[in-house]
Amino acid sequence: MDYDVRDCVGVALAPTWLDWTPSVVLGVEAQREDMFVGDAAFLYTYEPTNRCGHCGEDDNEAAPVLAGDTWTTSVCSGCATVHAFGGLFGILPVAA
Repeated sequence: MDYDVRDCVGVALAPTWLDWTPSVVLGVEAQREDMFVGDAAFLYTYEPTNRCGHCGEDDNEAAPVLAGDTWTTSVCSGCATVHAFGGLFGILPVAA
């Protein structure tokens, strides 16, 4: 236990994280620090890609966007901005 959980950006926990004490400690410490704590299986459902799922352009900053309580496919910042202002309402692609 020679680490500081605050040195991490977030924690992705395997489905069996409660079966191993160090994983439980890591998850609880991350939650106490109000860090991102997510299920690894959920994260793996979105293929990392630099291609915008809306306009199809390659963009190094393309990333999924949280739309309500659902994550979209990777979207470039231009399309995300247009969507934020209502320009892509209802058509922003959602990851399967």
